[in-house]
Amino acid sequence: MKKFLVVGCGGSGAATQAYMMDQLKAFLKTIDPHRTKLPESWQFVTVDVPIVPEAGPQGLPNVTDAGGTYVSVGASQNYAAFDKGLSQVLGSKKALGEIATWASRSPETRDTPISAGAGQFRGIGRMLTIQSLPKVRAQLEEALQRIKNGSRELQELNIQYNNDSTPMDNEKPLIFVISSMAGGAGASMFLDICRLLTTIDGVEPTETVAFMYTPEVFESLAKDQSIGQWPNALAVFGEAIAAQFGTAVEHDARLFRALGIGGSPQRSSIGRMIPIGSRMGGQGTAFGDGSADSVYRGLGRALAALMSSEKASRSFKSYTLANTGVIASDRGLHGWGDPHDPSADFIPWGSMGYAQLSMGRDRYAEYSAQRLSRSAFERLLHGHIDADSDATGTEQLDAKLRDYYPLFLKDTGLPEGLYRSQLSQGEVDNWIFNIFGKEGNEAIARMNAVMRESIPNGDGLKSRDWHDTILARINDPRLDREMHAIVEDVAYRAVHRYADVLANTFVANIEQQIARFGVPYTEKLVDRLREAIQENLVEFVNKRGESVQNMRVTAQPAELSAHLQPLNGKGTVNNSAQLVSAMIDAYRNQFTHFVAGAFARKLAPVLQDFAVSALAPLQKSLSNIHADLNAAEAKVKTPSKFADVTTYEPKDWPRDDDERVDKRFFGSANEIVISKVENFGHDYEAHIMSTQNEKYTADAIRSAIKEIILGKWETESAVKAPNDTLAPQLPADAVVGNRMGWVSRSLVEPIGGVGERRETRKATFEIRLRPHDLLDRARLWIQRPNKPFSDFIELDLRTYLSRDNAANDADFSHRIARLRAAFSEAIEKARPLAAVSTDMVARAYKGQAQVQYRYSFSEIPFEATETGDILREVLKGDSNIDATTKTTFDDAQTQSRKIRSIEVFGAYPAYTPLVFSSLLPHIAHDWNSRSNKESFWELRRSRPLPAALPLTNKEREAMVAGWLIGMALKRIYIDNPGTEQACAYIWDEENTRWLSFPKQLLTPPRYFRKSYDWMPAILESVLLAYANSHDVPPGGAIADSMRPYHVLRGLYDNGIEGPTTGDINRSVVSVLAAWLRTGQQPPLGTDNPAPATLEERYEAALSYFKKYEKLSLDFIPTTDGAFVPGTGSTQKPFADVTDRNVAKMMPLFHDVAPDTFKMARELQQWLAEAKVKASQPEQSFSPSATPVQHNDSSLPQLPDFGDSEGDFL
Repeated sequence: MKKFLVVGCGGSGAATQAYMMDQLKAFLKTIDPHRTKLPESWQFVTVDVPIVPEAGPQGLPNVTDAGGTYVSVGASQNYAAFDKGLSQVLGSKKALGEIATWASRSPETRDTPISAGAGQFRGIGRMLTIQSLPKVRAQLEEALQRIKNGSRELQELNIQYNNDSTPMDNEKPLIFVISSMAGGAGASMFLDICRLLTTIDGVEPTETVAFMYTPEVFESLAKDQSIGQWPNALAVFGEAIAAQFGTAVEHDARLFRALGIGGSPQRSSIGRMIPIGSRMGGQGTAFGDGSADSVYRGLGRALAALMSSEKASRSFKSYTLANTGVIASDRGLHGWGDPHDPSADFIPWGSMGYAQLSMGRDRYAEYSAQRLSRSAFERLLHGHIDADSDATGTEQLDAKLRDYYPLFLKDTGLPEGLYRSQLSQGEVDNWIFNIFGKEGNEAIARMNAVMRESIPNGDGLKSRDWHDTILARINDPRLDREMHAIVEDVAYRAVHRYADVLANTFVANIEQQIARFGVPYTEKLVDRLREAIQENLVEFVNKRGESVQNMRVTAQPAELSAHLQPLNGKGTVNNSAQLVSAMIDAYRNQFTHFVAGAFARKLAPVLQDFAVSALAPLQKSLSNIHADLNAAEAKVKTPSKFADVTTYEPKDWPRDDDERVDKRFFGSANEIVISKVENFGHDYEAHIMSTQNEKYTADAIRSAIKEIILGKWETESAVKAPNDTLAPQLPADAVVGNRMGWVSRSLVEPIGGVGERRETRKATFEIRLRPHDLLDRARLWIQRPNKPFSDFIELDLRTYLSRDNAANDADFSHRIARLRAAFSEAIEKARPLAAVSTDMVARAYKGQAQVQYRYSFSEIPFEATETGDILREVLKGDSNIDATTKTTFDDAQTQSRKIRSIEVFGAYPAYTPLVFSSLLPHIAHDWNSRSNKESFWELRRSRPLPAALPLTNKEREAMVAGWLIGMALKRIYIDNPGTEQACAYIWDEENTRWLSFPKQLLTPPRYFRKSYDWMPAILESVLLAYANSHDVPPGGAIADSMRPYHVLRGLYDNGIEGPTTGDINRSVVSVLAAWLRTGQQPPLGTDNPAPATLEERYEAALSYFKKYEKLSLDFIPTTDGAFVPGTGSTQKPFADVTDRNVAKMMPLFHDVAPDTFKMARELQQWLAEAKVKASQPEQSFSPSATPVQHNDSSLPQLPDFGDSEGDFL
């Protein structure tokens, strides 16, 4: 297993991480059942707007609770105040130009609290992120350091898992960044996260993968909740490609410098973009139930499987990250530019699909645990009811109390007369003698010993003298006090011990009652017992205690006088020892009576406290658990969730009398099982009978239920049975105390005065019989090693698919056939979670490619077996599977007998982003279906145009130059300028027709600051051309929406897939030369001829290019090298922007000013070359042997804002 950093951006990223972490923890428990934490080399970081992390999906722990890190980029203030603070920071570094054209133009009006959803707009979401970038970077750096520090731990885990001791110290982490294209903050921040990572030592951008949920995943949301999702996705489309192409690095670097972030961001920040939709493959088959949560879980399971399989992660790196595709895409359609900038590696997007082929017995394990739990649940609620009886439930409960209450009293050691509520004093006295017999005899023995010691030896004494001495000793008050002290001591110790015995015996027997008859019966029993103790037993015990109140223990009993009478004479005493024994024996009944009474006096308040401080809390706890169980029973059956058989809802658990297995156990859309789910019921009954060694199923289930409710069973596992139904067990070395933790107020003093005084404490009960307790216990019970259930569940694939394990040849053939069918289904279900257009694949790859799938696998345990050969034939038989899959299949082979599932990862060959029908057609539909399009683009873009468009630097520059050429030569026409209906057209010389740019622009003319915003607005709306590229217009072809922009680019350079190089002149020379020579212009509805002579036309074009050169200088920051000393004022408020008010006024042109400056200068040089060509006879012209050298640097000029707006149109 490798090192991983997983960063979740926004809510969708966090939800996916929660599923991943849950799945990974379950996987790790198969290696080490005691492991509860992920290894340090797997780090999870969530970045989102809320101040505190949101709850995890479907009751799962969120990333923080699961052991990850949460970074909030939110704030408690409203957006207006936040914007003001950030603007001051950026303004102090003259960096407000970086946000000028995309941040809110009126931040002061946005008083929505950030916590109330202001971050749903990408333009606002990114502002929040920018403020927190230093904090986010610090947390990412710490996470990467933890990954590095965890190298040894990961190595040890690999040794434990598969005996792989490869050192991990030099291993660099693979980085997953998970976000949505549809949201606000998350959809804008993930690119910053990727860029930040490139500034940290040890991070390779080629090892970073961004998973992006398309809005298709959220299509089940209400329309008012999803209105901005497709516009957000369009913005992400452009910005993500710009990040791949490296066109965003200058903007990011300037922002990082302004924020004091060290390190140099690398040109490319992402190794592969992977869109994730809710439909699979070329046919667009819906995945699961199509809900967002099912897709989160699906991707979470896929990525967790990838992380837990060394072979799968290696294949992922080799074929998804490193491989760019078998056939090169048409870079004239997408990625036009220098062949090495960007290289082919950074043009395609990736894809991912996932399926799991398994024995399916993990599902059986859960089925069995749930079914057993359901039986236990029914016992708890209805254990007192006999379904065959005609009596009501209440009548049956009362009958059971009559029959079994006396037995409970006997088992608990309480007077059986409590049942009749007709106790007698004699019965209570006998009970006291019985429970304190040992201690009572000890007290009497000690009293006898003291009495014996108090009477001196009389042998040889005068009888009368010895008589008087005995009476004096017996009547001495000190002797009586000593007797009292002895009994008090023994009685306290005895009651102290008995209180714990009573409590523990009572708890154990109550647990037995619950296990046998359920909670309602036990609740009634405890109520009756509490009442009987308080109203009957305590009364009789008190009477017994009162009988010895103020009693003089050594008072002479009648029998003593008979023994003393012979001692009144004058004779001499002999055999005094025998006489003393007889006298002490005369005290037997008196001592016994006193001891019993003294014990009763100690016992009475303890029993009263037991009823109040132990039984009453238990009764309340039983009432609460009864209510909870009733509530669980009353819940409506929940709908089945995708791939989720685990549930703590009893209504969803299978019952013993179900006719068939519930459909949810048959697996989700991408989980294929070999074992027949239909047989789960039969298998369960066979296994439970074998486990309990019973002849009949009902008896086996009955005994198993008892073990679950008691939490007590035999096991060889290191995880022992909990045995804590009402309260935990006492430690093995405990000598004082009880399970319920009850300490009577009468028993707080230490025994013998040694030790500390205890605090009075009521009993506490944590009744572990709620649904989740039952299911957790049942799972442990099912998982016990070397038992029928676990032997069946733990069977691995290699063993199952071996002839030795099969009953016979027919059984083996059946198993092979089932595996073959299941493997074929897994291949189909693992198709990528993003649909593609077969027509666009054909167009983007010039008819040289068709939709194909490539697969990689986790470990496949069929090396050197006929089973492996059979599966290999399945792959060969599918023509849609590419040739690399055979290699990944062979590489995944192993002889391990630990593998019970095979993870299958599907992907397309690396395709250009244009082919994904999960994205672009939906955006086009959303745009075209809106009657009011102005809100579509509001605060969706979150970067300047060079960092927001799916264009390489070369293509963007060519389009800028094409605009200048087209405007100068009247090949671009603005219809209805100055009106709401204004739109731009470009002349297609090849087809001799006018082509329309998008008639409604993302930034419409009403929002232009100046007329020269037409050019950047047209460039920005290339995103709409991409969105509409899947449409086929009447009489046209797919991708015709891109034609106006290709014509625009071709005015400057008509290279097919990139700039013209070498000895070949760019088309700009021919285009300019033809116009200079003839003055011919495209037909227009208005008369607007070119200047009359070649020289006049040359001067007109030169003047136009110079105007744009001059104009652009005022928008280029001095830090970009556009200012040269001596060229004028250094005050450039629209370039070195320090004032947010200036930023709010910024023309869109600001973003393309550097391109315009460069290309306007170049065009002047190309114009000079074209003039030479136009001046020569057309037929004699040949390209110059020495190409003109074009210098990108020039002396800057400040634009004259006094020029009329029309000069730029």
